[in-house]
Amino acid sequence: IHAATGMQKRQSQMTSFFKSLLQGRFAAQDPRYLVVKVQRDRLLEDAMAQLATVPSGELFKPLVVAFEGEPAEDAGGPKREFFQLVLSELLDPDYGMFLTNEAGFTWFRQDTAPFSDQFRFAGLVLGLALYNDVIVHVTFPPTVFKALLGLPLDPSDLREVDPAMARGFADLMAFTEEAVTVEEAYCRCFTAEDPETAERGGGGGP
Repeated sequence: IHAATGMQKRQSQMTSFFKSLLQGRFAAQDPRYLVVKVQRDRLLEDAMAQLATVPSGELFKPLVVAFEGEPAEDAGGPKREFFQLVLSELLDPDYGMFLTNEAGFTWFRQDTAPFSDQFRFAGLVLGLALYNDVIVHVTFPPTVFKALLGLPLDPSDLREVDPAMARGFADLMAFTEEAVTVEEAYCRCFTAEDPETAERGGGGGP
């Protein structure tokens, strides 16, 4: 009986909280939660603007998400949907930050300098999902998690990141022809240009 009464009391408290959330009165009343309120038609913009200004200590509070103009009394549904929608948009190759490589893994595009803020935001969102016990679907290769854990990487990791390059390196390492050079066999030479020399108008050297 006591357990049932306690559960009903907690449910009543959560219902009151969500009602105040939708009415915009949560900020001053309940400091126990990290509250993110977003509009569906500007989901990324709203989420980035709010989370970018949150002090790091606030990120350790339980996350509550509300979609503006929608009920949020389903004890976590909006939160799960929030992570799903945000990550789906960030990881979409058309967004420009990531691509899907030959091995089927999500990997970083080469020219991503304009997305530095978005990458920090993506890391923050993934961290919040883990901290709030929300399972998200991401297809990063194990190489990413080895790097995060500080584990050593080896040539096998390259097969997950860039299978074509891994095959090229394997062929190059296995090259044993004595009659021809690597350049002649592969019709390739490896050169590097000195940026300082190029800026002065000189030719790049090998």
